[in-house]
Amino acid sequence: MCANKIDKPVGQVTYSPLLNANGKLVADLIVVRRAAQDYLLITSTLHGQHDLAWLRLHATGDVQLRDVTMEWTGVAVWGPQAQTILQGLTAANLSKETFAYYTMQTLTVADIPTLALNMSFVGERGWELHVQHQHGAALWDAIWEAGQEHGLVAVGSVALDSLSKEKGYVIYGNDITSDDTPHEARLGWTVKRNGIDFIGRAALEQANAAGLQRKRCTLVFTDPDGFAMGGEPVFFADDCIGYVTSANGGYSIGKHIAYAYLPIAHSKAGTQLHVDYFGQRYNVVVTKQPLV
Repeated sequence: MCANKIDKPVGQVTYSPLLNANGKLVADLIVVRRAAQDYLLITSTLHGQHDLAWLRLHATGDVQLRDVTMEWTGVAVWGPQAQTILQGLTAANLSKETFAYYTMQTLTVADIPTLALNMSFVGERGWELHVQHQHGAALWDAIWEAGQEHGLVAVGSVALDSLSKEKGYVIYGNDITSDDTPHEARLGWTVKRNGIDFIGRAALEQANAAGLQRKRCTLVFTDPDGFAMGGEPVFFADDCIGYVTSANGGYSIGKHIAYAYLPIAHSKAGTQLHVDYFGQRYNVVVTKQPLV
């Protein structure tokens, strides 16, 4: 099922796409190996049932699938003070030497049994903390109180999206869909072909051998009032060459950011294009990612 290698030691966390028979993206998952025969799969709430149905459709042998969404609550703590805040709530050593990036450990945080994942969707050090549902409010309150002296703030989904845009991260359903291959989406690094067979492998290899025709690019608006929301056409001169998949303000760089799939000929960093927003054309430049 997974295009990435998930046969890793217990405690390892892997980001992996699922592909269809055409080598296109069906989903992207966080795969946590909790035990030799026990994996926890984490996906978007919006696409969870879709992903579960896809897994059930293709499950074979002794594989058992169980939806535990309603049993768990997740709280993410990210940013430059994340380790300091959490270290005051647990006896576990959260240093990089003992808790590596993209690994999982079972901790006690604020006296609450916690499945902690060292990973971040905003590009800064941090953890995703998963606890049994009945402990969710208590965990939030404990972290909130501990973080006040360190400038902790509650972050909404639009701010989260802005931070992820600056790091070049993607969201399934917007930036990656079943129209795209991992390599077009700049996720080729998540596909491990050596010794691994998976749904869509043959089609993906055939597409790669033929050469990429398009790929996802990061566009930065050079007009100070430039704006887009998603779905706007991207132009090179008078030719429409693609569409914005999603966009947001980048508050660290002070400019608006958009993603778009562009023909290879127009995907090189430095290429000058423009985006049409309700008849108003704004100048953008293709930029290397991450921006921060």
